[in-house]
Amino acid sequence: MMKRLVPLLMLALMLSGCGLLEEALPALEEESMEARMMEGRRTLRHSNVGVETEFHSEWFTASRSKQGSGVVVARVGNDYYAVTNHHVIFDEEYESRDITVIPAAEAVPISAVLVDACMEKELALLRFEGNAESAVPIDVPARLDEPPERGELLLAAGNPKAVDGIVTFGEYLGMVHVDEVDFPVHSHSALIFTGHSGGALADVEGNLLGINTWSGEGEAGEVNMSIPLDVVVEYLEENGIDITE
Repeated sequence: MMKRLVPLLMLALMLSGCGLLEEALPALEEESMEARMMEGRRTLRHSNVGVETEFHSEWFTASRSKQGSGVVVARVGNDYYAVTNHHVIFDEEYESRDITVIPAAEAVPISAVLVDACMEKELALLRFEGNAESAVPIDVPARLDEPPERGELLLAAGNPKAVDGIVTFGEYLGMVHVDEVDFPVHSHSALIFTGHSGGALADVEGNLLGINTWSGEGEAGEVNMSIPLDVVVEYLEENGIDITE
């Protein structure tokens, strides 16, 4: 008799609790989103690197340095490849440069080689040698055929003012045009600061969506902009980086 009553009692509780369930759903969904964002944050930090460039010139006695961010996009053996912004590694007044990267997992500067720099795309590709624990390449192709939607929650990683591995969040706002490049770029509300340039813009799972590059003012206040994923992928393929590996 008891075995027959149990399903009936469960059904009665389910029916009588529909209202309670409806009230609880938003909280459950919020908790689930928070958990996804925390996991995405961890994923994003593992692929994040700080980028420091020291410029030298025979015409100046003092060197000059810039600080930015980068994201690891591939690994071949012990060689890691990271994307950053062109303006992070370039200064027209100086002829030479030394570049170091600081993986978030190690927090130790590692000398990097400039593989390529493209002013037209505002991107640069770096290579550095590490070990199995140095970094985890971000998932590049996951969102290539699924661009972000207006209002989608996003994560932005970077290293502002020597603080490593900061991850902020905001919403996707749409595509805009800027004077610096001849293609439309992403705009979003995730906070980025000086030193964020070259860092990853990602979805809440930590999949790459773009490379943060500029800040500006919009109708609703500060708007931040990033090089879109399709441009990044095209640039990587031009430099022989297979994103499917």
